[in-house]
Amino acid sequence: MNKIKQYNDDVSTATPVLIPFNDSVIDAVKYEGQIQVNVRKTCEELGIDYPTQFTKIKSDDVLNRCIGFIPIHDSIGRLQQQLYINIKGYTLWLAGLTSTRVKEEVRPLLIKYKLEAADVLEQYFTNKYNEPVSQSQLILMLAQQNVDLERKVLQIESNQTLIVGEVEEVKEEMGKRQLREGDITGNTVARRLGIFSNGKESKPHVQFVDAVAKHLQIFQSKIGYKDEYITVTRGNRTGQIDAEVLYTELGYNLIKTLLMNILSPNSKFIKETQKITALEISKRQRTV
Repeated sequence: MNKIKQYNDDVSTATPVLIPFNDSVIDAVKYEGQIQVNVRKTCEELGIDYPTQFTKIKSDDVLNRCIGFIPIHDSIGRLQQQLYINIKGYTLWLAGLTSTRVKEEVRPLLIKYKLEAADVLEQYFTNKYNEPVSQSQLILMLAQQNVDLERKVLQIESNQTLIVGEVEEVKEEMGKRQLREGDITGNTVARRLGIFSNGKESKPHVQFVDAVAKHLQIFQSKIGYKDEYITVTRGNRTGQIDAEVLYTELGYNLIKTLLMNILSPNSKFIKETQKITALEISKRQRTV
């Protein structure tokens, strides 16, 4: 048994039309140069069971070469794969339908399908379809065309909304990850404030700085986070890639102010901080 063909999602060429036919309609489309007919719709018009016919077509060595799933928008604009059969297979399939297996009131319509449907389809898609169309049929055709257009508009608008949303998300994420001029590491904060873990200037106490930031509720560890106090980026502080917090001038000043408020003005820490700050100012003045 051959695998059922899966057509590409080229929705611009997969717009079906409802062709009036003897008080019923035929759902068809010109796709990849071939006239294709919707199997389910014909089953509905003839009052026969679609799953049964689908199994019959799929198991037939000839008919299963004539079918394929074509991407079609449903009534609410979603893209659906629907089973279509080309006009040659359609004619063969109709010929194999037994009149006695359909309802008595449908038998005359089935005969018309067998004798006339292929010609009507050929004439329609070659612009030679001249059968008189009643007002109700014309209204139905126009309504179907309007529905198709509305589906396309909704799909385009939906795609545009998704694209705009994705672009804004990317811009926002890039903005978060972009470093600001003047941001400094916890290491630099500790050096400026003279906070060292071993009493020597060789090992700034970054963990202490982060702990103070947590106390101030300005600390975050989510990579990409960014506000007026900190920026969280990827770092290699512990020998492996993890989050590293960079402090803005405002964040640095908050930490410095808290420490100066809770410690005595005459403490060794404050004196050392003042000394280091004076040295930094002197260095900057010399480099200007």
